[in-house]
Amino acid sequence: MTLQEWGAVGEFVGGVAVIATLVYLAVQTRQARRSAWAQAPQWISDGYRDWISAPRADAELGALIIRATHGWNDLTKIDQMRSHAWWGEKVVHLDAVLTLYDQGLIDEMRKRAWVDDCLMMVGTPGGAEWWSQSKILFTPQVRNEIERRLEDPSTLPPPWSEILPFFRDDSSTAS
Repeated sequence: MTLQEWGAVGEFVGGVAVIATLVYLAVQTRQARRSAWAQAPQWISDGYRDWISAPRADAELGALIIRATHGWNDLTKIDQMRSHAWWGEKVVHLDAVLTLYDQGLIDEMRKRAWVDDCLMMVGTPGGAEWWSQSKILFTPQVRNEIERRLEDPSTLPPPWSEILPFFRDDSSTAS
């Protein structure tokens, strides 16, 4: 075999190796995407469970969150900080949900549920005060999504304090 023939064989083998590598990478990418698609809803559920467990485990925090929904500016700075940490975690999680949606890893229904839940929080009197002071801390993606929806009241869900009995301020009606 001449040197040119060996060169031709080498080029052929190299071409086959490149094609095999591309096929392998395509299969791996597809499997990774399927895995991410399967794990994203569980990740969202785990995040929600962890977030909601804080006031469930700490009655004082639960009472604080109820007070915060009715009057953010009536809270002490320490109570605002504690409430901000809890509410802020919800909004940071929304940021991750929006990113997963943009990557095609979750569907519109899940995205809408998270956006609506944040809007129900921001729709309370205290939540609106908190959002107006804190929104600069969050990503443009989150701010734009929330602000876009706030501009059209017909798209807003009712606030937590109107639909969830445990967020109502019953102190004025207590005997």
